[in-house]
Amino acid sequence: MLQTDELGRHPWYVGDVSRQSAESLVRSKGFDGAFVVRLSQKGGVSNPFTLTLAFTSRVYNLHIRRRPDDKFAIGKEKPDEIVSLWHE
Repeated sequence: MLQTDELGRHPWYVGDVSRQSAESLVRSKGFDGAFVVRLSQKGGVSNPFTLTLAFTSRVYNLHIRRRPDDKFAIGKEKPDEIVSLWHE
């Protein structure tokens, strides 16, 4: 199981910051694809993280949810969801 303290070693993980702070951070990068992952403020146990992503002059906040198989996925569950087997 992924522990939040393990995430701290990654430059894209910003921990417990507000949505506004995360959005300011990705905007300051100045390019499409800039992102951070933060603890979700309202996601609860099933959506513990949020991906804050800059794309086409907009900023998006997407829930990262924990699946029953202990993997993570972005957004709501889909009936025919494909699981990536990619690892670092």
